[in-house]
Amino acid sequence: MPIRRGRLADIQAQQVEVGRIRLGTSTPKTSRAGKEYNEPVKLETFRLTSRSRELIEEAASLYGGDAEPWTPQTGGAQQWQVLTQQRSIAVIVPPEPVSQYYELWEARKCTRRCDGARELINDTPCPCGPDPGQRKCKPTTRLSLMLTDMSGIGVWRLETHGYYAAAEL
Repeated sequence: MPIRRGRLADIQAQQVEVGRIRLGTSTPKTSRAGKEYNEPVKLETFRLTSRSRELIEEAASLYGGDAEPWTPQTGGAQQWQVLTQQRSIAVIVPPEPVSQYYELWEARKCTRRCDGARELINDTPCPCGPDPGQRKCKPTTRLSLMLTDMSGIGVWRLETHGYYAAAEL
């Protein structure tokens, strides 16, 4: 049996997430019934967000745009963002960069995480069944990337809920 060196066998290797790569934003809207909501808006360039002001300022200097404070829609601590002026950004794809699940989120909590056959939070059969039309969970694909031009070590997470991203990545 080969000896495994350099890693603890019972601790999963994981890259540190330093920020997010976002493909959209939202605009406040008012429904016909007078209710306020945020409408998703696709961007032509990338929006980078992070808790680190220094990283966002570095990204603004490399990719264009202005670093500014940002508070997530779901609340939480203030972060920083930059709407870049770049339509493409050079990246490094680390080992095992993709995770995919069907997920159902309620009140800011993931209540289901399925692999298509099993619900993994409670270790039960997937309650949605095999019919995609009956499935309440959204396909959720998370891709971890390193931005080539940025200093430091860490990954930027790009998350999408699209069917074609899930099928083609």
